[in-house]
Amino acid sequence: MIKNITFLLILIGTYSLWTNSPIEHGPGEIAPNDPVIEYNFWKETFNHDNYTISPVRRIETQARILSQKRFFFDNKAGISPYDYVIGWGPMSDERNLNEVEISQNNRSFEIEMKKPPLPMSVMTNHIALLHAVPANSFVADDLKRTRVGHIVNIKGYIVDIKQSQGWMWKSSYNEKEFGNGSEVIWIEEISLK
Repeated sequence: MIKNITFLLILIGTYSLWTNSPIEHGPGEIAPNDPVIEYNFWKETFNHDNYTISPVRRIETQARILSQKRFFFDNKAGISPYDYVIGWGPMSDERNLNEVEISQNNRSFEIEMKKPPLPMSVMTNHIALLHAVPANSFVADDLKRTRVGHIVNIKGYIVDIKQSQGWMWKSSYNEKEFGNGSEVIWIEEISLK
């Protein structure tokens, strides 16, 4: 009996280490392109569970997951169970990421570094915090499988959300750039590499 329990604990520990260990890709920009944002479009506001979703921009991006955090108990976990810090261009290159540590807390993130690998403005213009809102159960299942280092292809919308009890969650989008902010993303399609 003790052997079986020990074996089971070893299996669980091994699985946990494997699923939580970052994926390495080696040097080079593995997600070189900027996100594609469609500013001039119109999509009607719609309801999802107890939320009103207002699309403000269409987005399509390929990026590297630099950090991720799962939420269970905050007031937004029902609609957005995961936050991701993503990077593209120079912030998808392991040579730069080896000098950087990203921490997440309370739906925000911080960058710490020993020696800045790039000017801070370059780093912040190639990084964003996504509050992921899965459009369906398939996307929700894929979000559960993500690991730091995954390359994700995402299609969806930057949205504002209003909850029926009164709170509102707005993205920090602006007209000139994507990144250096916090975006609520309604994800209609996602694939992992």
